[in-house]
Amino acid sequence: MAHVADDTLPASLTVLEETPGRALTLLRGVAKVPAIYTLLASAGFDDDEYRLGWRLLHEAAGYQPTPTAAPARTPATAAQEELDAWDEDGLRRIRAALARFHQEQEAFVFAGGLAPSSGPAAVVGVGLLLARLDDLRSGKDRKATRKADQAALATLARRGFDDAELARLAKLVATATSAGVAEPVAEPRAEPVAALAALYVWYRDWADTARSVVKKRAHLITLGLAKRRSPAKEGAPEGGDARPTPG
Repeated sequence: MAHVADDTLPASLTVLEETPGRALTLLRGVAKVPAIYTLLASAGFDDDEYRLGWRLLHEAAGYQPTPTAAPARTPATAAQEELDAWDEDGLRRIRAALARFHQEQEAFVFAGGLAPSSGPAAVVGVGLLLARLDDLRSGKDRKATRKADQAALATLARRGFDDAELARLAKLVATATSAGVAEPVAEPRAEPVAALAALYVWYRDWADTARSVVKKRAHLITLGLAKRRSPAKEGAPEGGDARPTPG
């Protein structure tokens, strides 16, 4: 997540991103130690607030009771997966052959940084590869290099990239880019930053309240609101070194 200042947020993005861990510690502490719950209850913390805290934590962490269903497998998605699996080794082999024997054709085919990619981008990349190989075969702008271009295609054919293989890839590209591919419909969810901000506001309220009503240092440590003393400070008075964590 980019750390860009936003005056509409209740805290910096760095602090917001640390809140789920802090909120989890607080909620677990409340559940673990009945005495802590009793003290917070005297300040208004009840079952509704407890459940709200867990709900906000789930939203901020992206938790969903049921995972999003995988998209239906269609001919288009199957073709995309096949091209995605092909492009890394396929492009590497084509480039290796051209780089050795046909450097000018290699520069043309792989111009602009053509390289393996994933998902829909793999379909686009293979489609661009095929278009450039077709230009080597019959492109009007390459008449001056036609003999060298044909030699490059012959080399690729000997390496397994003959007309039949290129036609197979072209068919996969056409299938992968066909219209009417069903997209999975997901339930609308809160924006991640908005969910973090809502959790932070809830957490800050009850963290500050706990610091006021929970006096035992061990309880504050359980809630994540104080740190354990270093061995050198073990002899300090009970209330003399309770340093709340930021937040």
